[in-house]
Amino acid sequence: RERDRATNRLAELNFQISKSKIYAPTNGMILYASTVQIASRKWWIKPLEVGSMAVERQELIYIPLESGMVVEVMIPEASLNKIDTGMPARVKIDAFPGRVFDGRLVKIGILPDGQSAQLNPDLKLYKCEIECDFKDVTIRPGMSCAVELIKESYEDALYVPVQCVVRVEGVPRVYVNDGGEWVPRIVRVGLDNNRMIHVLEGVRSGEEVMLAPPVKEEKQEEVKESERSKEPARGNGARPADGAPRKPKTTAAKPAAGRARESNGPKTSPAGGVRQG
Repeated sequence: RERDRATNRLAELNFQISKSKIYAPTNGMILYASTVQIASRKWWIKPLEVGSMAVERQELIYIPLESGMVVEVMIPEASLNKIDTGMPARVKIDAFPGRVFDGRLVKIGILPDGQSAQLNPDLKLYKCEIECDFKDVTIRPGMSCAVELIKESYEDALYVPVQCVVRVEGVPRVYVNDGGEWVPRIVRVGLDNNRMIHVLEGVRSGEEVMLAPPVKEEKQEEVKESERSKEPARGNGARPADGAPRKPKTTAAKPAAGRARESNGPKTSPAGGVRQG
């Protein structure tokens, strides 16, 4: 009986020793998994070194393949309704200035990214993946890039900075310079990319528009909002258009002005990075 136990134990040890040899399925450059993870700002990962303890299902090494590279981008929760799998994308890699690589969105994260949630619980980012053709260049994991996701495209589009458009009682409007006087004008808007917003009707190309509502108008809206706060909520009052950051109130004598311009359609432009897929 003791002999049988010893024989089984020896067979188990020999089996474990045989599994200590790992054969690469293809040619390539070996990278420690911890090196790639730390480069991706996972700073809590302990680097692998000789003598480190390995556990079951732990990622140890990567073999990057140029044909298997994908681009990872983080999309804010508020922009998820603007993207769909299969939509076209344009990728610019810092290591190849002037080059633009065409791709498409192939994966949208189901859950918010845990690392981003730890750094900022109020900001929910979803990891998405983009496939591109990198056959004529050498791509390495961790390279920085910028991505444009194309929701819609127009031959001739009119746009203004998003902070030019405000909503008063739910109606979008801008302030236009009419003979030296700033007058409100109701507009119809389309998509925005957090920087510029597509204006469908209400202004003409070349007209001057105010970058923020007049101080007097803002104060009047503040009084209205304070009165509403004493009653059951009925609406949003005056607020920036969806995706537009509020500008701090100032006492400047003359607000800065922008200008309506024409170009191709708004695009979502998150930053991203390349990794091995």
